[in-house]
Amino acid sequence: MRRMATFVWVVAPLVGCSDEPAPQCTAPQTLCRRTCVDLSTDADNCGECDNACKSGDYCQAGSCKTCPAPRQLCGGDCVSTQSDNDNCGACGTVCDTTAGLVCNAGTCTCYYGYTECGGVCVRTLANKDHCGGCDKPCTGGDVCIQGQCAPSAGCQAPKTVCDGVCVDLQSDADSCGACGTICDQKAGMYCKGGVCVCAGGTACGGVCVDTQSDGDNCGACGKACIIGEACVAGACQPSTSCVAPLSVCGTACVDLQSDNGNCGNCGRECNVPFQLCYNGDCVLGG
Repeated sequence: MRRMATFVWVVAPLVGCSDEPAPQCTAPQTLCRRTCVDLSTDADNCGECDNACKSGDYCQAGSCKTCPAPRQLCGGDCVSTQSDNDNCGACGTVCDTTAGLVCNAGTCTCYYGYTECGGVCVRTLANKDHCGGCDKPCTGGDVCIQGQCAPSAGCQAPKTVCDGVCVDLQSDADSCGACGTICDQKAGMYCKGGVCVCAGGTACGGVCVDTQSDGDNCGACGKACIIGEACVAGACQPSTSCVAPLSVCGTACVDLQSDNGNCGNCGRECNVPFQLCYNGDCVLGG
């Protein structure tokens, strides 16, 4: 008697299939393998889906590029490890800018005129806890004047004692008009005549902006451009209106060589006022 052959069918799972609907991408992103990516900056999908840049290269404006020396690739960005606060001296070495440390010549250091005391940058010429040097506090009601502890009576008009420091309320960014009234220098504000004012541009919501190029305040405070537009000469226009040497960052046309909020790359901020953007790098301010 002949035996009947038995067949077993094995069904392999389909790779890459999903019952979930594909995400809906919004400009400038594109759907690549069920993921929304920006083809202009994504190193794995540069210019088109699955077009990966080689190791060590980065994606800019949809083209794979190599970092020119002395810059190098750190976390997908082409940076100078001599001045980048997030990659100082080597990729991933972060300077604590909240403590006043900035990257200079590949080392986290204090801004000119400041000294590092206990991991924080202070002005020893006018710091009551570090007067003339680290850990040299003023006592008995004395204040720090030019690096020397002196009776508070030595702080004469137009200066005033604020928390043990002799300051000029007409020009001090940390005590502007009154003790403790701070002008946000990172936002572009400084103290003049006892009032926080803009060093340049227009004050919008406590931040200094250039209404000629700011996509959130284009032409006037609060007038925002939509996706796909950029602020050009104070008017929202198609982002294609941004021409070299300007680049589109969000809804703004910026110069990556000098923009403090987009220095070298979109979104890379310099630690104003300690650093300013020069030739696409954050460098120590004067």
